[in-house]
Amino acid sequence: MFSSKGKDQIGTRQLELNLQVGLGTANVSLPIPIICGLNSLDDLLSWKRSEAHLFNVSTVPLSPRDPPLSRTALRTLVSHDMMGGYLDDRFLQGSDSDQPYSFYHWQHIDIFNYFTHNMVTIPPAGWTNAAHRHGVLVLGTFITEWTEGGKACEAFLKDEESYRTVADKLVQICHCYGFDGWLINIENELSATAVKKMPLFLRYLTEQTHERVSGGLVLWYDSVLETGRLVWQNELNEHNRLFFDVCDGFFTNYNWTEQNLEWMASYSGVQGRQADVYIGVDVFARGEVVGGMYDTNKALEMIRKHNFSAAIFAPGWVYETQERTQFRHNQDKFWSLLSDHLPIHRPVSSLPFTSTFCQGFGKALYWRGSLKYMSLCPSPSAHGCLCRPAAPDRIEGLCIYDVVWLRGADAATDSHPRGLLLNATLRWVFKPELVTHYRVHWRRLRGPDPRVPAEPLQLVSRAYAQLFRLTELPVPGPPALLELVVEPVLRSGFTLPQSQWGRAKLSYSQEQRQED
Repeated sequence: MFSSKGKDQIGTRQLELNLQVGLGTANVSLPIPIICGLNSLDDLLSWKRSEAHLFNVSTVPLSPRDPPLSRTALRTLVSHDMMGGYLDDRFLQGSDSDQPYSFYHWQHIDIFNYFTHNMVTIPPAGWTNAAHRHGVLVLGTFITEWTEGGKACEAFLKDEESYRTVADKLVQICHCYGFDGWLINIENELSATAVKKMPLFLRYLTEQTHERVSGGLVLWYDSVLETGRLVWQNELNEHNRLFFDVCDGFFTNYNWTEQNLEWMASYSGVQGRQADVYIGVDVFARGEVVGGMYDTNKALEMIRKHNFSAAIFAPGWVYETQERTQFRHNQDKFWSLLSDHLPIHRPVSSLPFTSTFCQGFGKALYWRGSLKYMSLCPSPSAHGCLCRPAAPDRIEGLCIYDVVWLRGADAATDSHPRGLLLNATLRWVFKPELVTHYRVHWRRLRGPDPRVPAEPLQLVSRAYAQLFRLTELPVPGPPALLELVVEPVLRSGFTLPQSQWGRAKLSYSQEQRQED
């Protein structure tokens, strides 16, 4: 279920997951963390970092790229607005969808905006992680619309204290979840008082984003004018320039013509910042637009001719309107048509270069060229973990996620002849200045034979960060209950009591085998 308040954007649901393991199947029923946005100003103002959920915190920092964004004159932004948003991607540990939407043309884009019609759209961590690996910035969306949006704007733009409070909350959310900034979209008219405060809000939000988020961006969407009227201009001009002047960029509406581009190219308000003007392209081709659908390349060609950046809106058109079974083919067709107008960048990495080249979905898992099982599933053993503003004196929030099980003849050991190989990620919270490293242990608490007592702790390895990946750890066959333990090794030389170590349990069972 989804949280109806802004205090926690993560809901959970109970989901039965069947995990194929060799010839057997492990059946697990666990709560699944889900991300959603904030629907009202009250939700935003009541949001607390201490109640945010660690599962939606990006774990991948923004990779440096070549060329850097600051030296990219023709930029490309993708605004991902698809079917209302928060679809399969809302399941933070993955979903079992057999035909998911996937984006894998990261080398062609510079900024990824996750867009919904929630007032505050928080990008799911999976998108942020994928984008950051490729040096792509990720923006959430702050949108107000219609009558209710107008009321919200009047409320938070009534005075300096109010608009600073809203801006501070947006920056805190961005910093907490690890994405890079905001697209601000005001789709309602503003009173004389509110429209005077809007540039001040936008300036303050931009300054605070730059201060708290390395490389952070705040963009403004072409909507209201300096008078407060809602009139889309389809260009940057003297009526909306005051918003552009106090933020990092301007995203135009979609119904422009080449005359708009020609005029803007010579407009004094654009000079020196042409790369910061993103010309909107609606892939659905709604209204009087240039290109769209499989002719989107025509719009890109015209935009690049006049040396502007581009904002491609709703490229999920390929998934929404075309045959789902042909999605990969259609996706490649769409982006190949645009490729002549999309400069390529690459993440900067040192040698040796390592990648699985995985696109984040599939129907089978192969390990070293061998098929291990025919069905992937979300990580069934993940436990809730809180994101805390200050680390405690004991390990807290130890969680297990990204679980993958392998089973086969090579997985058996002398102690566990029916063994599995456990692959999982551990994450925890502790004061890093107190430790030299961590010891990661495990033990079996209960196995297939309940008469066998619990085993002593066994050392797995050392960890030098508050994140550790278990790789092919031999464990008993199902049913079983395991305990994973993280021990801090203190710089002081003192031993931390075991009661202050991090502990998490993982249980799994096996259904009746199906005979061929």
